[in-house]
Amino acid sequence: LPSRTFWAVWAARNAFFGGMELVIYDGFEGQAFSEYRQRLYAVDKVDGPNGNGQVTISGVSPLVQAEGKRSLFPAAMDVRLVSAIDAAQTTIRVLTNDETNLSRSFGISDHPGIIIGSEIMLYSGYSEIEPGIYDLTVSRGALRTVAETAAVDARVQRIGYFQNVPTWRAGKYLLEEHTPVGAALIDGPNWEGEGDTYLPTFLSDTVIPTPTPVFDLMGEICQQGMFFCWWDEYAQKVKMQAVRPPRGAVTQLDGVSHLVADQSSVTREPQSTLTRVFVYYGAQDVTKNDKANFLVVDGTIEADGEDPRAGGEARTLEITARWVNTTAHAQQIITRILSRYRDVPRFLTVQVTSKDRAITIGNVCDVTQRNIVDTEGRVKSSRWQVVSWEEVKMGEIYALDLQTYELIGRYAFITANDAPDYLSATEEQRANGCWLCGPDGLMSNGDPGYKLQ
Repeated sequence: LPSRTFWAVWAARNAFFGGMELVIYDGFEGQAFSEYRQRLYAVDKVDGPNGNGQVTISGVSPLVQAEGKRSLFPAAMDVRLVSAIDAAQTTIRVLTNDETNLSRSFGISDHPGIIIGSEIMLYSGYSEIEPGIYDLTVSRGALRTVAETAAVDARVQRIGYFQNVPTWRAGKYLLEEHTPVGAALIDGPNWEGEGDTYLPTFLSDTVIPTPTPVFDLMGEICQQGMFFCWWDEYAQKVKMQAVRPPRGAVTQLDGVSHLVADQSSVTREPQSTLTRVFVYYGAQDVTKNDKANFLVVDGTIEADGEDPRAGGEARTLEITARWVNTTAHAQQIITRILSRYRDVPRFLTVQVTSKDRAITIGNVCDVTQRNIVDTEGRVKSSRWQVVSWEEVKMGEIYALDLQTYELIGRYAFITANDAPDYLSATEEQRANGCWLCGPDGLMSNGDPGYKLQ
């Protein structure tokens, strides 16, 4: 008989890979192993061994675990009415084989809630009558729904409810509490710092009435909350960044000192251009998320982009925004989306060597290279943001994918009450504050004035 191999036996003993991690180490010759960088992924699949005994192990971002039916919010559950109810009673009796269907948190609010038919009820407590049977003390017709009768065995479903919660915090909660990602893989200080500094006023009063993939909810929350999140495989944490101007120095990349020769390309996506953005918000019925259900619509039309010499047509984005409550919030979404998509979005792919391998997703770079010129053909520096990266040659060459970035200039931040005047301020204070400039747009010493975010 042929001798058995390690991977053949391993594959036979490990039919499933749930919870397995893939750690990749990289470093330079001469470095101690303890100094090597580590990348962490969730094992997605293992192929092989083939005829040569080779095995391919594929790793993915742990955020993949928020996709599809593997992570639903609120959870699908088997709860039903033990007896029929009228439209007035405030104690209802339910049957469930799992008490956590009633006790578990599904959102951030003062009281948990359920939905029966189209009526939402909030409950202040419950008591066990006998194994699997519970009485709930409820307030009827909650959250602008109407109290209704319901028949025996009617389905009872917990709702997700975020009551006056910062939108970014709702996203953090979902990843921590309702996906396998969990709190251990969330960079808490990073989320708190970004959220409290840049996104504190964007509050959501939102109901999720039916089980929905967390991945889909995170797409809504990131768009309407104006931030993005990603898996940082080196930090081994899920990080978040608000859509905001860069803080501190911007990374400089040029074709002489940083970019691998003849490995840069620019692509354009004219089909992604937008001339109109409309945000629908203010739900009449919190159980619905369609345009006809919203009381308010805010929008902006960029008429120049519809000129025959530009695009010649309207390109419209409509957002049904159940995570938006105010005009100020809606207008910020519109302004920031149009600032990025009113002109044809461009994407740049470059390659860098290992000395620049610290550049990662979210970093903002000023790039100077021969494929980027002005209308007269002169090479110019332009600003981009990294949206993904890939190791092309292990330990040596890295490909960066970047998207055009429009937040260029000197942006203002609220200044402390005891801040000095501009001429007396340090460079750090100037970079993190705001002073009024003259009518010519300049500070008293000739520096450029500040822009409002």
